[in-house]
Amino acid sequence: MDRMTDVLLAALGEFERAAPGLSLGQAAMFLHIIRCEGVRMTELSALCGRNDAVVSRGVRAMAVAGEAGTLGNGLGLVELSRGRDGRTRHLAPTPAGLMLAEQLRAILHAGDPGRRGAVAG
Repeated sequence: MDRMTDVLLAALGEFERAAPGLSLGQAAMFLHIIRCEGVRMTELSALCGRNDAVVSRGVRAMAVAGEAGTLGNGLGLVELSRGRDGRTRHLAPTPAGLMLAEQLRAILHAGDPGRRGAVAG
């Protein structure tokens, strides 16, 4: 296998370990939330190329268990906060989400042979 495939498989494995049942679409949403912390739901829909209902369900599945509107057990990766007008929702990673993002960064850096101090994968 080539290096890119190894890195992608390792990243997908980390998603599965940290958030069992996370779909590929939800993983993409999560990565956009990491990249654009504070993004609004409507902006996330545009970034992902998905309709608002699909994004809303995906985000609610990734939210913290017990929060209003969370679907299922909630994966605890994303927190939703209300905007000033009370209608908009802003999205940010939780501490567990930040930990997953850091694990993914480590996997990507380990797969980059040009990085100093990279851990072999």
